Amino acid sequence: CTTNPELRAFILQRVLRDLRENPDVEQYWVSQDDGRLSGCFCPRCRAERQRHGGKVVPPGEVDASDPVAVASRLKDCRWSANTIGLANAIARGIRDEFPRVQIKTLAYSYTWPAPDMTVEPNVVVVICGPAGDWFLPYKDNDLTRDWRQALRQWTGLGGAVQTYMYGGSNYGYWWPFPTWYTMCRNQQTAFEDGVRAMYRQGTAAGYGAEF
Repeated sequence: CTTNPELRAFILQRVLRDLRENPDVEQYWVSQDDGRLSGCFCPRCRAERQRHGGKVVPPGEVDASDPVAVASRLKDCRWSANTIGLANAIARGIRDEFPRVQIKTLAYSYTWPAPDMTVEPNVVVVICGPAGDWFLPYKDNDLTRDWRQALRQWTGLGGAVQTYMYGGSNYGYWWPFPTWYTMCRNQQTAFEDGVRAMYRQGTAAGYGAEF
């Protein structure tokens, strides 16, 4: 699990080895996988979440194993404390030898809500979304109000923030997906919210979307 000191030391050594073998690298991913299921339930990981804004879980209960499906509990869990704790540890471990390298990690699905902790300056948090109605700008969309609030929280934690937004439908790239206007508005709003780097996922196959 991400709070295990032996695992953190192992990951740090692998990252240092890769960077020494590839001295031109400027960004290195240390992140959760794609998907919606949450992380570790061990006492140490749960305690880290609780220290950084997570709800204290009564004895005999655990955090929601699929907090996206249990949306009302998503804000309570602060799973991002575990992923940022790991990213911060690696960022501190490489900084002296590789001061130009940034560690990238996702704020996605169950880690959207930001933890109550400082993000190291050489960490880039890539927040994915917004989830909800992709055809309306997230500034004007009731369904994405919580996502924008999370984005603003991330930009105030000390690290750099990048957005990962969608220009095609993950449910079928061939579907009509007219989001040109929305994408322009969202990029303008993200800049207003403190974002300085953006990535737009287009379509891998098919011709239904703008890109």
